[in-house]
Amino acid sequence: FIILSHREGKGRRQDKSLNDTTAIGWMPVATNPMPAAPRQERKRSQDSLIVLNVSGTQFQTWQDTLERYPDTLLGSSERDFFYHPETQQYFFDRDPDIFRHILNFYRTGKLHYPRQECISAYDEELAFFGIIPEIIGDCCYEEYKDRRRENAERLQDDADQDHAAECSLPSMTTRERMWRAFENPHTSTLALVFYYVTGFFIAISVIANVVETVPCGVNPGRIKDLPCGERYAVAFFCLDTACVMIFTWGQGLWQS
Repeated sequence: FIILSHREGKGRRQDKSLNDTTAIGWMPVATNPMPAAPRQERKRSQDSLIVLNVSGTQFQTWQDTLERYPDTLLGSSERDFFYHPETQQYFFDRDPDIFRHILNFYRTGKLHYPRQECISAYDEELAFFGIIPEIIGDCCYEEYKDRRRENAERLQDDADQDHAAECSLPSMTTRERMWRAFENPHTSTLALVFYYVTGFFIAISVIANVVETVPCGVNPGRIKDLPCGERYAVAFFCLDTACVMIFTWGQGLWQS
């Protein structure tokens, strides 16, 4: 069909509330009659509409949509255990944000991994509703595997640290305790003090070696400038001796 329109002339009185172009009728352009509308339409009864209440968030879908996958929780008769006759709803105390993606799987047949969701929480929701993660679409499966592997490695590291902390330490000598303090500075306050003291003397040693070569002025009777190491020889000797003692002590603990 096409719409026939006309523009009103200047001499005609125009209504301010109407545009200058108005439709005056419909004109069929097809030469053959339109096909008859289908008489047999699929009618769904009111009983086939299911309301899913997920932690207060309501979702509605058709019963045959869920029954496409009878091996899952929502597609089998097991969902009747969550039915409340008073509200005529199925109540699930689960995450509604992740459930939105699960329900889309029943509707479209494609399971996607929401990148903003926690991988552990997503796996728990899939396991609860009886959906295997191997059917995740190709667009999300690689990222899902990477996130799952990273999470497994992180959990393994946490478990190893907890196990190491729970294990009782055998009796150690004073030298072994000091060595452990240098090796793990965050185990105690004393270990942290040793860590910062050692770092301080390392920085002082480097700075002293640089300053020793810097000119510090001309002595009377000499033409060339004296380096600070020769002008303040006693001070630099004491400083170097202290650094060497600290480093030797630490090296002895390390080798023992």
